[in-house]
Amino acid sequence: MPPERARRVVFSVRDADPTDGAAIRAVAGPSWHAAYDDRLGAAAVDRLVDAWYAPGDLRREIADRGPFVVAERASGVIGFAQGRHVAGGDGALSRLYVHPGAWGRGVGTALLGATARRLHPAGTLRAVVMAANAVGRAFYDRHGFTLRERRVTRLEGLSFEVVVLVAPLGPLCALSPGVDRAVAADADGDRTAD
Repeated sequence: MPPERARRVVFSVRDADPTDGAAIRAVAGPSWHAAYDDRLGAAAVDRLVDAWYAPGDLRREIADRGPFVVAERASGVIGFAQGRHVAGGDGALSRLYVHPGAWGRGVGTALLGATARRLHPAGTLRAVVMAANAVGRAFYDRHGFTLRERRVTRLEGLSFEVVVLVAPLGPLCALSPGVDRAVAADADGDRTAD
């Protein structure tokens, strides 16, 4: 039997709309559980998602705070990113999460590039990641982020180490410039690009 041909799956990146809150939260839950359950525990992750992705708060943040973009395909939102300008003319990446079913497919890269372009002409982009988050660290390493500092923070009564990573904004602006139509091949047709 001949090998199955890969289907092309299309996703797009656009500015978030205040009505996207529920869809963003629907991505945040599985993403946070996949990334943080083993470090924080499922109950703590549930509490954090409830607190940080409350629909009213998301609506306000989308409307009022810096660039907020979503990646979507026909079935709905599959990832999101939020950035902001900080003192000194730099940018900060506040959030970048992709549904685990779409990890490794180009979605995160497209979201990073779209956010960087909306923050331009900031000099550098900063991201804070749990030191033990191997998936997140590898993603930022691939995109040229370097370690600026390590520090300990507390969430839900737990202490853990985070790393502050930085990268020059210029090269990030060149990532996935065709954000209106990023395409990836997928054998089962069920997933989209990174």
